[in-house]
Amino acid sequence: VGFTNNAENSFHVVRGTGANATAILDGFTVTGGNANGATNDDRGGGFLFLGSGQATIVNCLVQGNRCTFGGGAGYINGASSPTFTLCRFVHNFGGSFGGAFDMASGVGSTFRRCTFTGNSAARAGGIEIFGSSPVKVYDCLFTGNTSTGSGGGGAIFISSSAAAVRG
Repeated sequence: VGFTNNAENSFHVVRGTGANATAILDGFTVTGGNANGATNDDRGGGFLFLGSGQATIVNCLVQGNRCTFGGGAGYINGASSPTFTLCRFVHNFGGSFGGAFDMASGVGSTFRRCTFTGNSAARAGGIEIFGSSPVKVYDCLFTGNTSTGSGGGGAIFISSSAAAVRG
C-alpha cells in the first residue's frame, strides 16, 4: 500500500490548524501525504494540527502517508484536540515517532472505535503520546503495528508526563 513515487506529493493532505469542532471531515480517504520537508513540514503526512485545531474526523480511511519526523497519519501539537471516530489508520510510516500519530504538548485528542493496522515508526508503531497530553483512546483495535527502534511500543508509547485514558 502506498505510492511508488511520492517525492513531489504534498507535505500534509489535511491541515487543520485553527479548525473548530464544527469542522467535520466525514467519509474521506486521506492518502499520499509525504512530510519530508523541514520544521513542521517533516511531520504529519496525512493530518497536521497545530495550535488550536479541534476538528471532527469521522468514517475516514487514512492510508499510505509518511513523514520523516513523526506522525505518518497525523501530527498533533500545541493544545490541538481533534476527535477521530470510526476511522482506519493503515500502513502509515512515522519516521522517528508515531507510525500513525505523534502527539505532543497538551494534546487532548480522542480516538473512538478506530483501527490502527500495519503502521510503523522507530518509536511507537501505532500512536505516541508525549508531553502532558491527556489523550483518550476508547474501543480501538491495534494490529500489526511495528516499532522498529529500541524502547518503543508497537501499539502505544506514552512518555513525559502524558496521561492516556482507555476505555
